Amino acid sequence: MNGTEDLRSTLARHAEGVEDTGLADRATAVRGRVAAARRRRRTAAAAGAVGVAAAVAAVAVLPTVLTGADPDRPRFLAGAEVPTAMTSLGFTYELADGVEAEDRLRLDLSDYDGPVLVSWATAGDDDRVVLRSSFDRRAEVERAADFSTYRLVPREELGSPLLLRSDGQIAAAVYTMTDAAPAGLTVDGSTWRQEVADGTLVEASVSGPGESSSISATLRDPAEGGLVQHVACAGVPADHVVVQAVDDVPASWGPCAGGAALPRDLVEGAESVTDLPPGLDGLLPAARAGDQVDLDLYVAKDPGLDDPVEVDVPGVRLAQAVYEVPAPVARVAGFDVPRVVEQDGHLWRYRDRVVSTGEARVAATAPATDGPVLVEGYRGRTGGALVALRRDGVTEVSASGAGLGGRFGAVAEYDPDARWSLVLRGAPPRDDTELGLVFYERLD
Repeated sequence: MNGTEDLRSTLARHAEGVEDTGLADRATAVRGRVAAARRRRRTAAAAGAVGVAAAVAAVAVLPTVLTGADPDRPRFLAGAEVPTAMTSLGFTYELADGVEAEDRLRLDLSDYDGPVLVSWATAGDDDRVVLRSSFDRRAEVERAADFSTYRLVPREELGSPLLLRSDGQIAAAVYTMTDAAPAGLTVDGSTWRQEVADGTLVEASVSGPGESSSISATLRDPAEGGLVQHVACAGVPADHVVVQAVDDVPASWGPCAGGAALPRDLVEGAESVTDLPPGLDGLLPAARAGDQVDLDLYVAKDPGLDDPVEVDVPGVRLAQAVYEVPAPVARVAGFDVPRVVEQDGHLWRYRDRVVSTGEARVAATAPATDGPVLVEGYRGRTGGALVALRRDGVTEVSASGAGLGGRFGAVAEYDPDARWSLVLRGAPPRDDTELGLVFYERLD
């Protein structure tokens, strides 16, 4: 299952042509809670040397200043003590390398084979640092105390150098993920975390090779929050699909984009995230809060428009978990807005929202905070229009208006004066078209 568009719900097929109705909303039940996070594949990280070059006219290669973490020997860079370890979303990262230079650093992280954290320090009173990845060429301006925060570099971005710039001496430290597992369920090195954003683990399963997965969950009163099902998979052949069934009824299925092995962090590596509200209209019409439902995962040959039939596939790995989440802080464009989200290895808390109805555009400046903010776009009932999330008039991310709509795009913003907008293109708005900008502040 590879995102909202690849989830093929049997109920959604019967609701073809109906946009943003409560039935379709709950039937497909994909809120996009993982958004960009689900493409972050976590694997065990091996330490490697950091290649560093001074960004001057004649580029010079600088030596590694320190290598490895020794808890009995404090290390200093740019006059600041370097922490021997850092934590991101429950996972522990240990110090691997550190470097310092004047004004600019260029970090080559290509020798690492898993996600890394990069932290930094500056000499003097100016703690302003500009970070720019050649992966997306986006500049981020951080203002933080020495080695107090970090930039998470996922595996797919390790081949793109990371540039850091400051006025005066600047230092960077690189941290690699350890084998230590956070609280939760860990099987063969893959973990369903106990705490995810503002959700708490209720039930979880990681199948053995070639096995299906089954768990049960008790439905909740929506006024008290809800249940969210995460699904991860690995080793599924391209002509097969992973089927999600509720009380033996196939609810949705789609291809598995996972690799040969399950990711370290199963939440961030999840293929799909599905809400399980009481009722599940059309699927379990008699279900109520307090009812227990059985949730099954299995593999089938791609059935096309027919019902899927379970088959045995040696080596396939399936994993699923159910989390309790509190009631949403708001609804925008017909979709729930969570109080806390995860993005780029950090936690973010809801701060504000701006919504328009029947308009082709909504715009706002992010609320003032002590640090960066996260900007998300929400759209509903947009017909076939393209929707673009823009920063100062430049498109950061866009999405087709077809389908159910919902949350899309999640961009960290470090410029407090930036002007954000969500714009329809290609078709006029309907009277009930709803666009929203939602802002979060960083918690950690």
